[in-house]
Amino acid sequence: MTENTRRQQIEAMPAEEPDDTFLQYALAMELEKDSLLRTSIKKHHHCLQMEELSYFIEKQKLMIKVKDFQQNYGL
Repeated sequence: MTENTRRQQIEAMPAEEPDDTFLQYALAMELEKDSLLRTSIKKHHHCLQMEELSYFIEKQKLMIKVKDFQQNYGL
């Protein structure tokens, strides 16, 4: 039996609660942990649209990480 990862479990939840900001934020953070940075930024943007300022700060932090990653790995 295969266990679902935390990300898979969270991804299944928004289908039930698509406007749940916490679930969207949790998914964005799991995507970031999995180095899916662009997808994470899109989720953060979705959260930003739902909850303006508090997610703007997190999105900015993530964008800095993306720039650093691109510079360090020449992408």
